[in-house]
Amino acid sequence: MTAAKQVDYFIKKYGNKIKLINSESTISCSAFIQPFLYKNRQYLSGTYKPEGYENIKYFVYIGSAEYNLGDMGADTYIEDSSGDKYVVRRSEMIYFKNKPCYCWAILKHSVGVTNASLSQ
Repeated sequence: MTAAKQVDYFIKKYGNKIKLINSESTISCSAFIQPFLYKNRQYLSGTYKPEGYENIKYFVYIGSAEYNLGDMGADTYIEDSSGDKYVVRRSEMIYFKNKPCYCWAILKHSVGVTNASLSQ
């Protein structure tokens, strides 16, 4: 099994169930979505964050190379199994030995996202 197929296998087996939604279709698949934590930047924008306070707005996405978020259009958003919605801020395909291995992205947590709100 190639490295890309192994990565894809682990994403499908252990990833969270998500939906990639746009005006044309809804795709059910698996991906890892984790908070994007600023490990070395505890003082964002020069502001001290009180102990215990977390205002997590951005998330890291790792998904199958089968779905390139960069090619899906501006109205695409992601919905996880708990109903939380995310919009893609940046994405890129990661290659291993010149073959797509997985898709990496930065997501922004959004409230009230719909196809209609993205097209405005």
